[in-house]
Amino acid sequence: MGSLGASGLEPLPEPAAPRGGLLQREEGEVDAKGTIKKLREKIINETKLPISFGLASNKMVAKMATNEAKPNGFMWVPFGRETDFLDPLKVDKIPGVGDHTFRSLLQVGIETIRELREAKPEMLERYLGRLDLLEPQERAIDVDCGRER
Repeated sequence: MGSLGASGLEPLPEPAAPRGGLLQREEGEVDAKGTIKKLREKIINETKLPISFGLASNKMVAKMATNEAKPNGFMWVPFGRETDFLDPLKVDKIPGVGDHTFRSLLQVGIETIRELREAKPEMLERYLGRLDLLEPQERAIDVDCGRER
């Protein structure tokens, strides 16, 4: 796939959502927010179709931002502000958290991602089982890099 002009962004050669896409930043300074806004406007102007975009430091948060931007909006979660964005959201906004898990968490008084993040792991394991796969996401750790944000 080709470059997005002089934007400094390249499409990633990996699958995304059926109607989604991923971009990665090349080395150097890039105005990703401005580039994505221009790309969104171009798509709307050329196709006359609505499109929502989320921009964040990792794929999971970008996906959640896109969902929050719907319908036909744009949401940017600046690097370092992921927790501010995630904390007020309901736990069922996390990709992979289904109705059963959400209802189980509600029964123990956990509705928001902040409440989940602040819950004691021992208590969560008592009600949900081992959290090896969920914990990095709920604690806003970039699962691609293993770094806490």
